[in-house]
Amino acid sequence: LSVKLFEQGLCAECFMRIHKSYIININHVKEINYNRAIMSNGKKIPIGEIFRKQFYDFINKNIIKR
Repeated sequence: LSVKLFEQGLCAECFMRIHKSYIININHVKEINYNRAIMSNGKKIPIGEIFRKQFYDFINKNIIKR
């Protein structure tokens, strides 16, 4: 099962692909550095360059709503 195919079955409002190898649950992001998302369990997930703008746009749009 490819990451892309797996991603298609997930809720787009809760999950986001931020790296060619990682899909994260947005609700578990504790902190964001320029190139890493730090999750609530302490794991540091790299934010891939090609996913960075989309990820930051999503975060900026949704933080205002909260």
